[in-house]
Amino acid sequence: MVLSKDGIERIRDLTYDDMSDGAQGTDGTESSEADTALGAEIVATNATLTLSKFTKGITIEHEVDIATGNSEDYREFGVENAANLLFMRMVYPTFSKTATDSMDTNVQLLFIQREV
Repeated sequence: MVLSKDGIERIRDLTYDDMSDGAQGTDGTESSEADTALGAEIVATNATLTLSKFTKGITIEHEVDIATGNSEDYREFGVENAANLLFMRMVYPTFSKTATDSMDTNVQLLFIQREV
């Protein structure tokens, strides 16, 4: 079976319409399909996402401004909907945020298929 381009983009659109919030955290534990939340979310970083669609994908942008979440060692980023359903969690090298730093996270989700 192969999903059509229209089918893939319908899945993309449903996902896009449901995503709303992003947050940063301090837990560097490897991401897993079993994750249901960030390991150690910094609540102050929870913010509305900027989303845009492209063919078979979504670009996600999340910003933490200079005044927010300082003196933390950030290691994770997550995307949720309004009901706190976790869509994705990623871990990255430690970023030690200070009062002179803003932090922008940009991620692209690609909806592809592969044969198994």
